[in-house]
Amino acid sequence: MVWYDLQLGKELRVKYTPINTPETEYPDVDEKGQPLKRISGSFTKGYFINEKTGEKHDKSFKLINGQVSSGWTGRIKEVEDSDMIFVNENESEDLIVEHTFLVESQKLFEKLKENKQAVIFAGWFGNGFKVYKCYITPSKLYDGFCVMRCGRGQLSEQISKVVGELKDYRALKEKLEQIELNAKKVNNIKPSDMVKLR
Repeated sequence: MVWYDLQLGKELRVKYTPINTPETEYPDVDEKGQPLKRISGSFTKGYFINEKTGEKHDKSFKLINGQVSSGWTGRIKEVEDSDMIFVNENESEDLIVEHTFLVESQKLFEKLKENKQAVIFAGWFGNGFKVYKCYITPSKLYDGFCVMRCGRGQLSEQISKVVGELKDYRALKEKLEQIELNAKKVNNIKPSDMVKLR
């Protein structure tokens, strides 16, 4: 973890460090779930090899929760009622945002705004094995529109890690306790095996 200095005006001096999105790696396997090793090509196309049998493969699959998967193609097009959760709109503030989309639906906008809610679900955008936690909230700036923010990590979890790594964090202990309290409110269910929605 690297901290940078920043002078704000004449009187304020701060330190800052990046908060990174957590990455999840899934092992490469063949269609039967046998482990494969990736061999990168320098001037030729790379390939995969089963180190036990020596069998060469041009394509690999990923082993996710014990199941062989080839990933998702295209963008998410439908979310079942059972895969959506309506939550307090403030919960979306804890997401590390990687993608932002404008959403048009007057009915959804009115429902979310009236109830001060956000809808949350797992989504993907044709980029292999990256599954995002997606929050749709009514826009505070663009009346009648919603905004969909998508990410793979929670700020509270990453801030807790950063603070926990500090050698001398006594001065930040109160902040850490508040972060943990807020995180408990947000991270208390798991509707998808790929991404914790709350």
